[in-house]
Amino acid sequence: MKNQESKWTGHWISAEHARVSEEPEFTLEEMFSGKLRPQEPVEKRLHPTVYFKKRFQLNKKIKNAKLVITSQGIYQAYLNGHKVTEAIFTPDYTEYQDFLMYQTYEVRDLLQVGENILAIEVADGWYAGASVFREEVLNLAIN
Repeated sequence: MKNQESKWTGHWISAEHARVSEEPEFTLEEMFSGKLRPQEPVEKRLHPTVYFKKRFQLNKKIKNAKLVITSQGIYQAYLNGHKVTEAIFTPDYTEYQDFLMYQTYEVRDLLQVGENILAIEVADGWYAGASVFREEVLNLAIN
């Protein structure tokens, strides 16, 4: 990912054991009428949450600190046991093949001199959950 505005670049951090199941496409009519095609039970389609944890040391108080984060799925981030945000279902739904939205959080007040722990939970969410629509149906719904 690359942010043109501030000229920083990042890299993907992923877990070898993370899996994604293909979800069947369905129309809005099928979704709201209850006439969905048969599919695997939820417990077979959705996968366990993936956890990332990073311990790091700070030798002095930090003046400014930001966490820039996104995921293919939904995430919740914690710094030293405190939620980084009260937002849920982040990042918002996008066309994942084209782009991902990222969020930036000011985290200076959550940091401490000494050991710090950044923990992130990532779940299937929008990327791999049951929110897949055919493109032509989305166009009809939006226009």
